[in-house]
Amino acid sequence: MHLQSRSTALDATAERLRNRAAAAVITSPDNVFYLSHSYIATQRVIRERVAAVIVYPDAPPSMVVCDVEEAFARVTSTIEDVRAYVEFAQSPVEVIAEALRSRGVDRERVLVELDHLTSKEVSGLQARLPQVALEDAGHLVEHLRAVKRESEVETLRHGAMATSRALLGALSLAQLGDPSRSILELVSYGLMHLGADRVAFLGYGQDAPGKAGTLYGGPEGQTLSPGTVLRVDCSGVFGGYFSDLARMAAVAPVPSAVFETYTHLIDVRDAIVRMIHPGVPISALYDTCREEFRRRGLPFTMPHIGHSLGIGYHEHPVIQPQASDVVQEGMVLAIEPITVIPGLGGFHVEDTVHVTLEGAEILSVGGDTLTVIR
Repeated sequence: MHLQSRSTALDATAERLRNRAAAAVITSPDNVFYLSHSYIATQRVIRERVAAVIVYPDAPPSMVVCDVEEAFARVTSTIEDVRAYVEFAQSPVEVIAEALRSRGVDRERVLVELDHLTSKEVSGLQARLPQVALEDAGHLVEHLRAVKRESEVETLRHGAMATSRALLGALSLAQLGDPSRSILELVSYGLMHLGADRVAFLGYGQDAPGKAGTLYGGPEGQTLSPGTVLRVDCSGVFGGYFSDLARMAAVAPVPSAVFETYTHLIDVRDAIVRMIHPGVPISALYDTCREEFRRRGLPFTMPHIGHSLGIGYHEHPVIQPQASDVVQEGMVLAIEPITVIPGLGGFHVEDTVHVTLEGAEILSVGGDTLTVIR
């Protein structure tokens, strides 16, 4: 993310606060990274290690971090006012309250992320600022994150291409009789070799001929036997941004019905992609998928058929029938039709799509053809 992107994100958040609140205390890991560009990894794995970005409508932002992360935050963040609390000796909300008071915020409305802070942390902040009205920030930042800037799109493009190559490489190397787990080992290696910061998720499912089991039940104790239908859903993190793709393969001999169903699924995906233009309701994409399944006689049971992708794995908006948003230029969406055919198997493809003024650009590759393992 470029410096201009970071300042724009902070400026846009500050503008959304105007005439609404005196400050917003942003503490969820994804939003802290989005606003500060400081990826506080321990905040994600140690729940008590709170990090916060405090945004004001008409003043420079502040950042509060644990003392062990202070040096890193000062180097990586564009926020100049970095304040630290001493772990175990101080409460994070004590320093957050001090930061707010230092800007004259002691009796106004302050927005906090109530879906992230614990009730103990919220009550602690309220006790230190008794005349402040704490209210839920809701989707203050998430709505901004839905539309990606050029630098974010390029990061997501790189992640989609690298993940495509890792998946297709692993499936092309698989052979009849291999342990199913070896595919995930190859995908993991491929992701890291192609530049991932880490492997975020690996899902694996396979069906023996004539059976349709759990869509993603794991590879343990299974081998690649004749007629097996398999799918891999995986995600890596590239520069703090998630990739998310699903690919399929089948072990020879492959029944014609498997090829036919896979082709149907790709046709459904393509129909959804053709629908994607700025201004189209998000819910209409779901409706299109459901109608395409009906036309082809495929079972449809999906509560959603995709989601936004970025710093978060499932970002706002999710493509589901109750969605009230519309498609916007700059969104990056994961499109993933799924069906399970009794007696045949589970089918899942997932691709990454960038919304442009002209329509949709598929960032991932290699999903059009079912890989055959011999």
